Amino acid sequence: MSYMEFGNLVQDVVSSHGTNADQRIQERRAKLYRQTPNKNMMDTPLTKMVMSNLGSGKEAPEFKWSMQSHDPRFVHVTAGGVHKVDTLNSAVGATEQMDADASVYLKMTANDARQVMKHEEVMLTLLADDDSHSDHGASVHGEVVGRVINGNNSYAQVKLFKKDTGGGGVNGNVLGQFNQGNARLIVSPISPAMPEGSKLPWTRFREPTEKENYIQTFMAGLGLTGEELSNAQIFTESTYKRYWLQLWKQFNTYIERAIIFGTKRKATVDDNLTGEIQTLSQYRMGGILWMLMDPNFGNGANVFDICKTGMFMDTNFTRTTWDTGAYDFLKLVLIKLSMFSSGRKKMYTSAIAKQEIINLFERMSHVTVDTKHKDAWGFEVTRIDGLNCSLEISQHTDFSNNPALERDAIIVEPELISGVHKKGRGLAVIKSIKEMKSRQVEDGFGWRDAIHEGIFTTLGIEVDNLDAMCYIKNLGRDFAS
Repeated sequence: MSYMEFGNLVQDVVSSHGTNADQRIQERRAKLYRQTPNKNMMDTPLTKMVMSNLGSGKEAPEFKWSMQSHDPRFVHVTAGGVHKVDTLNSAVGATEQMDADASVYLKMTANDARQVMKHEEVMLTLLADDDSHSDHGASVHGEVVGRVINGNNSYAQVKLFKKDTGGGGVNGNVLGQFNQGNARLIVSPISPAMPEGSKLPWTRFREPTEKENYIQTFMAGLGLTGEELSNAQIFTESTYKRYWLQLWKQFNTYIERAIIFGTKRKATVDDNLTGEIQTLSQYRMGGILWMLMDPNFGNGANVFDICKTGMFMDTNFTRTTWDTGAYDFLKLVLIKLSMFSSGRKKMYTSAIAKQEIINLFERMSHVTVDTKHKDAWGFEVTRIDGLNCSLEISQHTDFSNNPALERDAIIVEPELISGVHKKGRGLAVIKSIKEMKSRQVEDGFGWRDAIHEGIFTTLGIEVDNLDAMCYIKNLGRDFAS
């Protein structure tokens, strides 16, 4: 079935809504998006990927999902928070070396305390600000024998396996040195060793984060008058197909821009639908950039402006030029993004920014630039190998044609982005019943000297792991001065 035959899937766009037949129609449409020739969707690659992978329908335009990233397997102890009693008011002393089998109480946030469980071995590692410190990197192991969840006064009780002698100095230690400040204490859970006869543990210690988005209504319409239709010199079947291809491109562009730049928002609008003003609800879905910026999602942690970047991941880029600092910066960005997810990332950017990156990497012998590579979807991409993970760069029309975006880029994993639609209101193509030779038109209500056709869908997106994605501004520019 061709790209132009989407409309043939719906002869009655109302009667099948909400039924198994309707779900089969949505699945066939998703398959058609997967099979659509890439040349028809070069400008909207994310739309093809998301619309090819639509999930089940939602009952309401407001939907929630649980976003849970990969278990990081480490937590931080609150500064100065290693104590000898459960009242958390007797800190381990600077040179105090706690003995084997002694219990210590590690103060932490409630969320961090939920990351460890009873009978789990943990490794307590000191990371001093000065890495020449004699106890920097030293560890002591123990077992979690209890924990208390009490807001920021939560704690894990740990029974030490051996005496805390730190890095081997005379009065050195891990716990007491941490309490002096200028250091971090990282708790790394290893694995639980369950005693004989144990019951299965209650493992709801990692609470997923509930997120919310809206389902947006997308429409694109095509209108032709009877006079235009009857002009045989201008209007032919090939003209009509060309109009429809233009309409599909416009429709997909609406979706593409919403996936990347859309803002989650619910509003009321006044509109004249039936000859009188009515107040109606309007929903906009939040796109990836909105999620990265919103305080309830990414809170700006993965939005990077090169011109404003000084310190980044313990590396100082202040007064560094693009040519001398960009490789290290991009390498650190990809390390950050790939810590808990795939070793393959996709970057969408402008022709200008893409060339800046290619020029940068082509000067490096340890980095390979493959300009003839095809990604898993069959799109032509430039693949960069030699960083922490494989980076596939695609030139994106919206970034290239808009001067406000020509130095920006978004890095995503499309497999982590899922589309959802309102139940019974998935993709639908509305076409008039017409006889091309006589130009007679029937629109369902009565004869009209025109045709009014179009495309309709409802769509929202949910993201599985936002930490794996980012937005970068001012590519090719120098770092903060």
